[in-house]
Amino acid sequence: MIRLDDILVQIGEFGPYQKKVFAIVCMIGFTASWQSMIVVFLAASVDHWCAVPQWDDFDCSATGLSEETCMLAMKNASIPANYTSDHQLVFEQCVKYNVSGEAFDPEIDPFHDPGWPTSQVMECDSGWVYDKSQYKSSIITDVSYFPNI
Repeated sequence: MIRLDDILVQIGEFGPYQKKVFAIVCMIGFTASWQSMIVVFLAASVDHWCAVPQWDDFDCSATGLSEETCMLAMKNASIPANYTSDHQLVFEQCVKYNVSGEAFDPEIDPFHDPGWPTSQVMECDSGWVYDKSQYKSSIITDVSYFPNI
């Protein structure tokens, strides 16, 4: 019976052709791994919530609040939230309070103000606001697409 080692001696062992083929296959495998892993970085899932465009012109600096604190106050006043079993506050991502015609006030507490429309919830109709504290940009934020699941 003929062994593989005997055949390799006859046709040639690891010569220049095999080295070229090996190098090409390694380069293809190396670059293909980039293509597979790039999605992890470009399509990162970003925390988001419904936009309230009528509040976009509100001047946060006039109230003495930082931009981040003002954004959190807008989020608290316009987005329903619930506590998880481990007592963390989680905001809804695809619904908001129907605050049409309501003026924004950073001092508003939607949970204790009887006149605030917390019982009127509607789906996002004006796009989303994205948390940019971790990622400045991703495919998700650039395309602005979140299907209702």
